[in-house]
Amino acid sequence: MPYTMKPYQLPPQSISFKKLPVVTIGLVLLFTLLSACKNEETPSNCGENWNFNVEIRSEAQALNTASVAFSQDPTVANCLDFREAGNDYIDKAEELKPCAEEAGQLDICQEAIDSVQASLDELQEC
Repeated sequence: MPYTMKPYQLPPQSISFKKLPVVTIGLVLLFTLLSACKNEETPSNCGENWNFNVEIRSEAQALNTASVAFSQDPTVANCLDFREAGNDYIDKAEELKPCAEEAGQLDICQEAIDSVQASLDELQEC
């Protein structure tokens, strides 16, 4: 029996693919900005050297990883991972707000929350 290729079928449109590149680019830029600001570790408490970007680094890295995976393979599983990483990032940023305010970085913190929330809002249900 000769081998015949079946045409590729796209999955049901439960995920918005139109804005996927915008979401990915935005998150990659956000991660780049966050990771480029400061590379040295500081204690995880409010203090003179406290820095929002350092404190949220692991969540930003996880969000970037999930974003790249979802953009390269937009499956429901990757969508759910991306949404979870985004929510984890937002939760951590909200937790850091008191220190961000004390350090004069509340605007940076809120802009990061708003940016990630906007990316999550662009997704339809996974």
